[in-house]
Amino acid sequence: MSQITLEVKPRNKEEKVKDLRKQGTVPCVLYGYEVENLQIECDEQEFHKTFVKAGESTMIDLDLDGKKTSVLIHKVDLDPVTDRYSHIDFFAPDMKKEIITHVAINTTGEAPGVKDFGGILITHRDSIEVKCLPKDLPHEIVVDLSQLKELHDSISVADLDIPNGVSVQIGEDNLLFVIDAPRKEEVIEKPEEVEGEGEGEGAGEAKEGEETGEAKEGEAKKE
Repeated sequence: MSQITLEVKPRNKEEKVKDLRKQGTVPCVLYGYEVENLQIECDEQEFHKTFVKAGESTMIDLDLDGKKTSVLIHKVDLDPVTDRYSHIDFFAPDMKKEIITHVAINTTGEAPGVKDFGGILITHRDSIEVKCLPKDLPHEIVVDLSQLKELHDSISVADLDIPNGVSVQIGEDNLLFVIDAPRKEEVIEKPEEVEGEGEGEGAGEAKEGEETGEAKEGEAKKE
């Protein structure tokens, strides 16, 4: 059994879902291996505490009237307006069969390539798909960024410290983090003025004006 326990109770089907939420209760469903689909409910604040600890990749125990069932928090729906929990799915896997799920990638340390060379840390993945028995499922995979010492240094799947019994479902050459070179700002240079260019334009206009004046004077003489 898991060290994280969440108390739940059967849902009162006569009570409307919106009324449950007003009382700080979240409607839920429990399903999975050797478990009939059960409509249940739990305290919103207690679920939040559990979710912060477990996420979606750590087994927890649902305590339903004293009977505990090992489950994963399979799906969490949020209200689009209030951003509060609106519905939760709990999935009970077969503990003897491997499952495939995503595990979060969290980081520790500081990359010298960023601190010393002004590089930019590019994150390609924040989770990774793994396959293992439910009991071996890691809560997270931690990556130490201090190994990124220079520009263009990278960390790939091959560099991960994967626990025993867990297999990663993507190739070892897939990148996770890269230190990119700092981007240079483009400087738009002002075009140089050609010497005498402005004078030429003015002189051309004056000459044109003079010719026009001479033509008018000739027309006057003809008259």
